[in-house]
Amino acid sequence: MEISKGEQDRSTLAQEYLTRRNSLRQRFEDERLGKLTLFDEASKLFKPITSAVSKAREQKTAEVKKVTDVLERLPAQIATEANFNPIAALFGEPLQANQRLL
Repeated sequence: MEISKGEQDRSTLAQEYLTRRNSLRQRFEDERLGKLTLFDEASKLFKPITSAVSKAREQKTAEVKKVTDVLERLPAQIATEANFNPIAALFGEPLQANQRLL
C-alpha cells in the first residue's frame, strides 16, 4: 500500500500542528507554574513583614473602634462645647451661613 503525496503532506501538517500545540501548551504550563513558584517564594520572603503589618492594622482598627464608641457615648453638652464658636460667644449671636465676618 503506497501513500500518496497529498496524504503525506496532510500527515506532516498534522504532525507539525500537534507538535506546536503540545509545545505551546507546555510553555503555558511552565509560565503559569513559574509565576506560582515566584509568588510562593515572595510570600515566604515577605511573610514577616505582611504578618506584622496585618497585626498592626488589626490593633489600629481596634483602637479606632474604641475611640469611635467613646465619642458616640459622649453627652450632648460636651459635643456642643466641642463645636464652640468664639465669635458667637463675643457677640452673643451665632453667625448664620449667609452672613460674613467683615
